[in-house]
Amino acid sequence: MLSSSILEQILTVRSGWTVAVAIALLIAIGLVKPVRATGTFTRRAWEKFPGLRPWLHPQIETPSETERLPVPLYARPTLLRRIASLTAGAALSALLAALVALVLAAGAIWFISTLTGRLK
Repeated sequence: MLSSSILEQILTVRSGWTVAVAIALLIAIGLVKPVRATGTFTRRAWEKFPGLRPWLHPQIETPSETERLPVPLYARPTLLRRIASLTAGAALSALLAALVALVLAAGAIWFISTLTGRLK
């Protein structure tokens, strides 16, 4: 009985550390700037790779008329809105990390308790 409670205590501490590390990683990933595309493909990019698609010879049609409509200028979000989105994103990522860690920990506890029950 004593070894079972010690094992559960160790698994609880490990699952707590797993949740903490998962939350820290998700916050660190959220702070990284996203990668921007730098490719410079033209409309006839298939010509650079002969034999890749020999059956495809796209005919690009340019529109004859373009309707020009006024577009509102970009307005940067307010500080309150940015703080609210940061808080909501951090809360959702922490909740998701905690749920995933709890499911994995419960699975590990079930798996270990099943194995130790079969070894006796």
